[in-house]
Amino acid sequence: MENVKFYRMLLREIEKIGPGHTKRFNKSRSADFFELLKLIAEYFKDDPVENIARDYMHMVADMRREMKVFFKTWEYSCKSQAEAYEKVYSQPEIMSYYMNGLLLSQLLWKHHFKLYQFFKKNVSMFSFQDVLEIGAGHGLYSAMVKKGHNVDVSDVSEESLVITRRMLGDDVNYSQTKEQYDLIILGEVLEHLDDPVAMLKNVKSLLKEDGVLWVSVPVNAPAIDHVYLFKNKNEVHKMIEGVGLKVINKVVVAADSMTQIVGIFCKL
Repeated sequence: MENVKFYRMLLREIEKIGPGHTKRFNKSRSADFFELLKLIAEYFKDDPVENIARDYMHMVADMRREMKVFFKTWEYSCKSQAEAYEKVYSQPEIMSYYMNGLLLSQLLWKHHFKLYQFFKKNVSMFSFQDVLEIGAGHGLYSAMVKKGHNVDVSDVSEESLVITRRMLGDDVNYSQTKEQYDLIILGEVLEHLDDPVAMLKNVKSLLKEDGVLWVSVPVNAPAIDHVYLFKNKNEVHKMIEGVGLKVINKVVVAADSMTQIVGIFCKL
């Protein structure tokens, strides 16, 4: 009941800042919804709900501004991962509201929630013990798989690791500790890189022979730290298969007629 109360208060605060904004939110009230809500409510338990709503709407405002630029240029405004690091990842105050907003979007946005459900359902079908998440962000993926497993997380942003530690506690390792892994999570990372192919090749070398890689990539999705533009889902599939990885399960969830997220489980 407390989690539902948190959710209702959050929606009220978001509506105060952006009237009508919540009308398009995820309407699911499935078991998955309440499980994710519980995790998110626990994460934010010590934060005033008005601050959480403000962080979320700050992130939304950033994305709206980036979308306007994108429609004029058909390019992302951030031109390199070095620029993304300088302007975003090295700035604790920006990372704080940005990660808080993105964490909430996993529950509030239909396409993000559908991707969460797809990962949750399908990752349970694989056998794994040693897990590596690269670019953990707010740590949600690792939180979903950490129970009973050895989990390592890494991120170029020190603030992101602070946020991830708040999500995961000390049950995981905050560095890469093994040469190879059964499961590697690369959730919305490739679009932040100058050379996503190089990352895929490196990740491929870290997979055990029967290991599984999860990759999710947004298509036509401007954000303050997005660098590499994937124009359609086929570009994502082609890049993954081009480095010698085999797609074993995939999903495409649409935010609208232009923006999508591609989620793929693949193996060697």
